[in-house]
This record gives sequence, structure tokens and C-alpha cells, in this order.
Amino acid sequence: KPIVSVKVNILVNTLKCGNGTMDKNLYSTLNAEKTPMITYTLSGYDILNGLSSSFAANTKGSLNIAGTEKPTSRPLSRSRRSTPWPAGSRRPNR
Repeated sequence: KPIVSVKVNILVNTLKCGNGTMDKNLYSTLNAEKTPMITYTLSGYDILNGLSSSFAANTKGSLNIAGTEKPTSRPLSRSRRSTPWPAGSRRPNR
């Protein structure tokens, strides 16, 4: 399999909804002072299809939010571009 490992880290205090009171409630609920990071670590995946136009897989990993880690399974699917990104271009956020 071409992907060996994936780890995603999200700082809780970077999550914003635009309402300061709701943001503070979120940070409190997620215990941001004690556990400031949400983490996801991929532990494995099964490819369902790897066509030239799309990609689909079932992923397995662990998600840690507010100091509680739980196993998770999620489907993943993406379309592939028909043309490569131009050299030096910035890919849009998805």
C-alpha cells in the first residue's frame, strides 16, 4: 500500500464559529487548556477502488478528543483531477 502513515493534529483553539461565546463554550467542553490538540492517527485502510477517475477506501484509526481516545472507521472517497495541477500552483483547500 502506498500510504504508510497519516496523523492529523488540530489545535482546538483554531476552531472558530464566529460567535465568541460559543467558541469559549466549545473550548471549555473540549478541555482545551488541558488537551489543546485533537488528533487522528490512521492505523489501516482497505482500498475499495482505485480507478483513474476516483478513489474509495475504508479507513481505520484512532481519534483523540478532549483526552479521550476511541477507535474509528470511516469511508473515504475522492474524485481525481483529469489534468495535473500546474507547476507552482496552490491547491485549493477541500
